[in-house]
Amino acid sequence: AQFQLWKEHAGRDYESSEEHSERQGIWSKNVKLIHEHNQQNKSYSLAINHLGDLVSFQFNQSVQAVLTSRDIKSTIIM
Repeated sequence: AQFQLWKEHAGRDYESSEEHSERQGIWSKNVKLIHEHNQQNKSYSLAINHLGDLVSFQFNQSVQAVLTSRDIKSTIIM
């Protein structure tokens, strides 16, 4: 139920039931990691966001794509 709510909020739609299952597993692991981190009462907390169904290398690729896009735009504007 939680994953379905997150999918709707994040606008996710997967091409197959296999991909859905894989992404749900990744999301569940990420939620668990977030919960475990937040139980440690560190100076900052974590929360799930629209990238919650990505593994670390996919997240890094997403961030790199945004940064590259931003660099290209700032180069064009300047």
